[in-house]
Amino acid sequence: MWFGACQLARAVGARLQAGQGDVARPCDPDDIYRAVQRLYRLRRIGGRHLRVLGRFAASQCPPDPRAGDGAGQAVLWAEALDYLDVDLRQRGIVA
Repeated sequence: MWFGACQLARAVGARLQAGQGDVARPCDPDDIYRAVQRLYRLRRIGGRHLRVLGRFAASQCPPDPRAGDGAGQAVLWAEALDYLDVDLRQRGIVA
């Protein structure tokens, strides 16, 4: 969600700089973007994953089948985040 908020802020002209937020972050938003792109190039995630990630990151709310979001979207979201978690842990960005 943090990455989605950063992208929305950029879309309206915000310039993100390290150390300017209220909370220290372990990486730059571009690190998340590059990790997702790497997973896509390696075919760990596909276009459907990217669409679900983009849609729900922009809405700042993960998919919830109880709220009318499809169960498939929730599965794609979870799969993509699992792959992203592994990637970010391997690179030492998250513990």
